Amino acid sequence: MGAGHPVTVWTEKRCTEIAELFLRYINDSAIPILSEFAYQNKIRRQTLYEYEEKNQAISDALEYFRAKKEAQLEKGGLSGDLNTTMSIFSLKQMGWKDKPAIEEATDPIEAFKAIIETVMNRD
Repeated sequence: MGAGHPVTVWTEKRCTEIAELFLRYINDSAIPILSEFAYQNKIRRQTLYEYEEKNQAISDALEYFRAKKEAQLEKGGLSGDLNTTMSIFSLKQMGWKDKPAIEEATDPIEAFKAIIETVMNRD
């Protein structure tokens, strides 16, 4: 094996402590940044992702993190309070797309469904 990072093993108690610390960070941050939390607390970011499936408290905290970050980026980008380009970039990293579903669909039935959904969702 290479000289990579040592395997991190957290107890349930440690996971709960990390999740509580993470939730405090999220609440105190205008726009939470996972790498900032990890850096400030000397935790490998990847370890949080590894424990997402193993521990409900970590999973819930990561979901709360994503929801707050997405909402703050969208709100700040729309209002002009945040740099629009950076907001778009960050939201794309979170899975947002600027391509309509119609263009992405390769199956004609899926393309038709996307067209219908687009038409039905217009204000």
